[in-house]
Amino acid sequence: MHEIQAEHWSRRYPEHLLEHAAWLRALALEIDADPQSVMQRVDHPLFALLTRSEPPGTLDRVRLFEALAYGDAGALLSGPGPGFPGVIVRELGSPAQQQVFFDTVSERRARTFLAVAEPAKVSDAAGMTCRIDAAGRLTGEKWLVGHAASGEIGVAMVRTGNGPFSLGALLLTPDVLSDRTRLERHSLPMPGLKGALLGHMSFSGLQLGADALLGAHLHPLQRGMAALIRTFSRFRPCVASMALGHAQAMADYARIQLHGMPAQAETLDAWDARLCAARRLVHLAAAEADRAPDAAPHISLASVTATRICEAIADDVPGLLGTRALLDHPWLEKAVRDALAFECLEGATNIHLDQTGALPAGFPS
Repeated sequence: MHEIQAEHWSRRYPEHLLEHAAWLRALALEIDADPQSVMQRVDHPLFALLTRSEPPGTLDRVRLFEALAYGDAGALLSGPGPGFPGVIVRELGSPAQQQVFFDTVSERRARTFLAVAEPAKVSDAAGMTCRIDAAGRLTGEKWLVGHAASGEIGVAMVRTGNGPFSLGALLLTPDVLSDRTRLERHSLPMPGLKGALLGHMSFSGLQLGADALLGAHLHPLQRGMAALIRTFSRFRPCVASMALGHAQAMADYARIQLHGMPAQAETLDAWDARLCAARRLVHLAAAEADRAPDAAPHISLASVTATRICEAIADDVPGLLGTRALLDHPWLEKAVRDALAFECLEGATNIHLDQTGALPAGFPS
């Protein structure tokens, strides 16, 4: 009932990715019910593609993620792959650290995590309190972390001291994460995009090795906040592209259901026009991130635009098809729920608007 139709797919996405997207769409409802079930299928060729060692550029990654999210974003996010932490490991890691990370992801088909936000500070990276002391003990909390409970390897952003440049990234390897006495982690209840498995991590003196700090071989100005900004610049367009792929999937699904009802064509065409414009903006932001990740002015605007369009289409679909459609079409009901979760993946709207200078006066940033 919710299969991808090749006629709609071929208008925007490459033929060689159709099989992968169709596989994700077929798994969507199963993974929504049990996100762990995807790990029974880690030998699928899609995960060989996602865990490959060659680093694609941001623009290539954006195109790939939009096409796969058209299949199903929740199913895509549920599986293994280097993801966000892979970008920062490439940015900062020594050759040995990169080998440990990417070999683990590839050989074990491992899920990964990037722990930045904290319960009290949310996305205020400069104000984070999670820290590592001089003896290599990690203390603090992280939340809204994708695969917090299920990731086998990942990166945590922490304070390394009290100075302005004392922000660092730690590589948390499987042996460190096996310490259940000093580490507590669990998934948070989510009504939508359950495959992302957002969760909470609590460290109580977790002992790390001397080689845990990423970028120890670099000058302090090259790591910490600067590295985090470059990482977000390269990956934020990918989150935006997933929102676009998800939105396009809902729009095409509605078009299929309304086939032969020309009265709704104007609304559907307006959705497609907005999605086309947003796609060009996301591609512009991705190209900027490839050229100069320290200064890519359109990234926040692209993120806000993509998530807002996704949410707007999700809001309009029930009225267009009739609310009974959410009962008759389980994938569509899931897609509407999922649409509101993209903002939680990386950067809330008020943060992005603040960075673009478009935040209304008096609005808390």
